[in-house]
Amino acid sequence: MATIVQDLTRLEKAVDILDAIYRHRKHNPTTKSDEVYYELMLDYNRQLLRAKADGKPIAGYGLMIPNEILHAMDIIPLHLEVGSSMPVSILKSYEETLAAAKSFGLPVELCSAHRTMVGVHRMGWAPRPDFVIWCSTICECCAKSGGLISELWNVPRFFLDRPFLDTDEQIAYFANELGDMIGFLEKQTGKKMDRDRLQEVVAESYQCYQIQKEIQALRCRIPAPVFNKVVVQNILVEWLYGGTPKATYYYKIVRDEMKAMADKGQSPTTEKFRLLT
Repeated sequence: MATIVQDLTRLEKAVDILDAIYRHRKHNPTTKSDEVYYELMLDYNRQLLRAKADGKPIAGYGLMIPNEILHAMDIIPLHLEVGSSMPVSILKSYEETLAAAKSFGLPVELCSAHRTMVGVHRMGWAPRPDFVIWCSTICECCAKSGGLISELWNVPRFFLDRPFLDTDEQIAYFANELGDMIGFLEKQTGKKMDRDRLQEVVAESYQCYQIQKEIQALRCRIPAPVFNKVVVQNILVEWLYGGTPKATYYYKIVRDEMKAMADKGQSPTTEKFRLLT
């Protein structure tokens, strides 16, 4: 397998564009949540660029990996499906990225998110992770692509085997798997997990979860008290910032904006259809 040459110029360009969007939102406000969302996306990508200079390890991690553990250990999280591919959507470089994945041997029938992810890393446009963690839940692509990314960069990897059910037996099994994952991270970073810190992060994550339940209930209201794009933004914030005070702050703003709309029976948009996914 050819050696990957890291080239972060596209990530730097994406950061410049996000910075411009954030400053525009700040000086030409629409909603506070929109401003904070772009601030979070900007900060996320900036920390990826600063990671090496700050002496912090980068973990490439896939969907359904509990990033609370990464935050508790002060590891910079590089979300493989979203974080790796964000510059592609910002710079509109879809064709180049998907062509790189195709030339690498990935057929067009595969999930476009994972083809994009592989294309980005194959061309070295994403930061080199120090190690990769991925799991089996969601789809076959998720179960395979994390291992491929670790092979592309030739870095250590850990496969988290997530059961599909929530029986007592499978919950106990998953708890053991998480323990093994923490052991892997301790070995890679040379740092022991601070259990008190982990407890703080999990408590923050639970607070976010409770606020999101309120947001989901408000989404049921008619007319819809929120733009449809906010639903996707909420997911991205959870995937990138779960367990952090920044996520809690963002969700509180979204909830309060939605509640103000719902209490007045208002909507920021004209709703013709409502999709259930």
